[in-house]
Amino acid sequence: MKTQNQKLPPARGQGKRDRMCVRDVMTTDVESVLPTESVRDVARKLGQLDIGSLPVCEEGQLLGIVTDRDIALRVVADGRSPSVCVADVMTETLVWAYDDDEIQALAKKMRDKAIRRVPVIDRKKNLVGIVSLADLALSDASNQIKAATLQGVSS
Repeated sequence: MKTQNQKLPPARGQGKRDRMCVRDVMTTDVESVLPTESVRDVARKLGQLDIGSLPVCEEGQLLGIVTDRDIALRVVADGRSPSVCVADVMTETLVWAYDDDEIQALAKKMRDKAIRRVPVIDRKKNLVGIVSLADLALSDASNQIKAATLQGVSS
């Protein structure tokens, strides 16, 4: 499943680098997988896309995330079959952000949890994008926010 690559309305406070919203920096062209897909198929998709994680969604609703690490530890290391469903190995407790959250709040979540990618949902809980550390670094956010986030995630 792929969300539409869409132009969203300008966020409140746009133009003030410290008042930017998540939607100002997120990637909207995000791939996701169904919870019923096999780990084998998801691993292939991760390889084809050259990425390390995919949001798990059903009917647009974010349920979790599956990472290459989840597959390595919960399938390969445990000797489980690669035909097991993603729902059985995905990370359900995840950090996410609303598309209208301010950048500072997102940056704090990324620093506090030392995470590099955060799924983005709208107020109806639909997946609308993802923000990576690289998205944040390339954004118009203040250098102070960028530096603090990079340091927090990397340490």
